[in-house]
Amino acid sequence: MKEIICKRDEHNSIDIDYLIYKPDSYEKNSEDRYPLIVFLHGGSVEENAFETLKENGVNQYLASGNELESVVICPLHHYPEKFWNEQTVMSIIKSAISSNRIDVHQINIMGVSRGGYAAWRLAIEHPDFWSSCVVAGGASAPFVYAFRIPTLPVWAFHGAKDEIVPISVTENMVKQLKSLGSHVKFTVVPKGGHDSICWDEAFLDPSVYEWILQQRRS
Repeated sequence: MKEIICKRDEHNSIDIDYLIYKPDSYEKNSEDRYPLIVFLHGGSVEENAFETLKENGVNQYLASGNELESVVICPLHHYPEKFWNEQTVMSIIKSAISSNRIDVHQINIMGVSRGGYAAWRLAIEHPDFWSSCVVAGGASAPFVYAFRIPTLPVWAFHGAKDEIVPISVTENMVKQLKSLGSHVKFTVVPKGGHDSICWDEAFLDPSVYEWILQQRRS
């Protein structure tokens, strides 16, 4: 995967830095369009360092030498004390769509912890935009709005021993989705807390990405 660091661009009103990865085949297949995976990190990325970001989630999966036939975007949160600004994330995505060959029917959102909360919110706020949503240990899950995403392919992960974000947060969302007829996938990590045991289950397993790239919005 080719890694590109993108800095804030005042001309495009994007007030955030981010990493973008492109598969090796991107330049060779000049007419093909690719899925897009957007990963939102949690609060553990200290000092907004790209080096730390690369150790998180899909970044870590790619750093291990894995290849994805997808464009991947990983924004870097600049304000540790604040939640993600969903409008800013959408600005990055729309900019990426306009400047890269993205298949708009395969746009996927992933998030962990605080980034997981943002992923839930983005899914709910833009229900017809995504082809899938993967959340691990989401800091909150606004389950009362689950009615907006009953048909969205969702895969939720949570550590059974999570003492920071209780597993009930995700259980409530999954229960609500299932009551609406959703085929939501739910993986409980028995030994996982709010830690890498859970995160690795969600973001280092090739089958998760295989599932993501099988999803397509009609």
